[in-house]
Amino acid sequence: MIDSSPRTTPAGRVDAAVDRVVIGAQQRLHAVRARLNPDVVAAIALALVVLVAAAIVFSDVRKQYFIYDEFDYLTPPDGANWLRWIITPHNEHTILFTKVWFSLLYQTIGLQGYWLYALPMLLCHLAGGVAVYALLRLVVPSRAVCVAVVAPVLVMAAGAGTVTWAGQFQYTAATAAGLWVLYLALSPRVGPRLRVAGIVLLSLFGTFSGSAYIPLGVAAGLALLTLRRYLLGAIAVLVPAVWFVAVRVFWTIPSYNSAHSLEQVLRDGPAFVYALLAKAVNDSIPVADSFTPALLVVATVGVLAYLAVRPGALAPSSRARRTYLFLLVALVLSLAVTLIGRLSRDVAESASGGYSYFILIVAIPVFVASLTRFVSGTRIAVVLLVLLLGGWAAINTVALGDEAEGLSQWKAGNAALLGAAASLSDDGLVAVNPDAVPSPQLAPTVTWAELSEMAADDRIADIEPSVLSADQVSLNVQWTGTGTDVTDDLATCETIAPYASLALPATAEVALAPVAPLEATTIVTLSYPTSAASLPVGVDDDGTLLASTADRPSVVTAGDTAVTACR
Repeated sequence: MIDSSPRTTPAGRVDAAVDRVVIGAQQRLHAVRARLNPDVVAAIALALVVLVAAAIVFSDVRKQYFIYDEFDYLTPPDGANWLRWIITPHNEHTILFTKVWFSLLYQTIGLQGYWLYALPMLLCHLAGGVAVYALLRLVVPSRAVCVAVVAPVLVMAAGAGTVTWAGQFQYTAATAAGLWVLYLALSPRVGPRLRVAGIVLLSLFGTFSGSAYIPLGVAAGLALLTLRRYLLGAIAVLVPAVWFVAVRVFWTIPSYNSAHSLEQVLRDGPAFVYALLAKAVNDSIPVADSFTPALLVVATVGVLAYLAVRPGALAPSSRARRTYLFLLVALVLSLAVTLIGRLSRDVAESASGGYSYFILIVAIPVFVASLTRFVSGTRIAVVLLVLLLGGWAAINTVALGDEAEGLSQWKAGNAALLGAAASLSDDGLVAVNPDAVPSPQLAPTVTWAELSEMAADDRIADIEPSVLSADQVSLNVQWTGTGTDVTDDLATCETIAPYASLALPATAEVALAPVAPLEATTIVTLSYPTSAASLPVGVDDDGTLLASTADRPSVVTAGDTAVTACR
């Protein structure tokens, strides 16, 4: 009799073979999993996230160029003592390490290799991401969630103005130091000697890196005090606080951006803080609408209230509750410091990449810690949360790249203009005075004399100028307004009607004056015939005398007010 059971038929034998392979593979995977150390797996996954983020950010950094304050970090002013210069605050920020790094590189390689200038900024940014993982591990049980949250922290579209500018080392260094001090204060895994040495050294490093350290350092100090580590807590609070006071005693700090009264804080503060949060959230979540920041604020406050009523809801560990609480304290202090320091400034300027960065690097962990309290600990819940964070990071990767590309194109004109100016300086171009600025908008402190010295010492790369760049450099440095009274030598005068132009022959002086009294300064435009380069010039009631070494015909175009041109 023939056996026709399912397992003896050809199809049945194939099914049985497949079952044996699948079961065998499953058993081997379980065996491998049993031998793996979860901490080692998490460390490897974290390292991969950090490396991928480093590659993404570095690819956006290497296309950038120096602008604005970055030129002020290169070398002390003429006659200034180098040691005194590096501790002198820049505005209200003590950026000792930024100045040291920029100054050392400038003396060795000049304005070459922008990515080298940006390297400490990038390394501290990555260190801050690792600190976020370490802190969340004190709150969130799932290692996978803690690893996943590092991705949107490191690839932060809202922080593009920080993570693509070398000079923003002050933010990433101060923030990373503060996060690690907070971890050393709260982690039970840290030994006493490491805790003391780490907090002392990081307090000094953070304090002398930038003011963004203050809220994090103070939060860490308060956390230490609640743990009855009074001496360490006092050190963590007093190091940044004492230096903050000393800076204002020994140096004159500009206060025009700061809050000027308690009434102003109470009146304008809530709207200002909400604007900062809204900018950070909207730049981080492309699908956000005007209600998203409000919902996140209400949700976070709701979680805090819930935990106050049922503290066991966060975790059985009081350490987890304390970590969550002091992350929230650090976030509130960060917003408060920004509020006090920038309330009198335009909100659009204040809600920039730097402030979004050090607000979000604490806000994201607080948000994720809050979210994990309301999802179950099942694998499917963890997978969904990891996918959510991964998708968020992927969206931010695109947004960060787009923002960085826009910044690169914006700065590229500055690089071309300064490089052209360096080439023209080597060719003997004569500026109207040594204080003339080749790039007044993106390098407003780099004078013609300083740039000529850079070019002579090969600290800046010469770029063969295009006709447009050469004309723009000439307008910027070979024409200037002077305070000299108009002389009788300028006898030939013509009136330029609003928005009309007047061609002037090559001349060394041109006097511009309004035809009628002005309510505000009017702007005229100076250019060369057949050139797209232009230079805006302000003319007030007293008139403006333009001096030039260009010896070229020029064109003056009036704005909305008629002016008289005399030569």
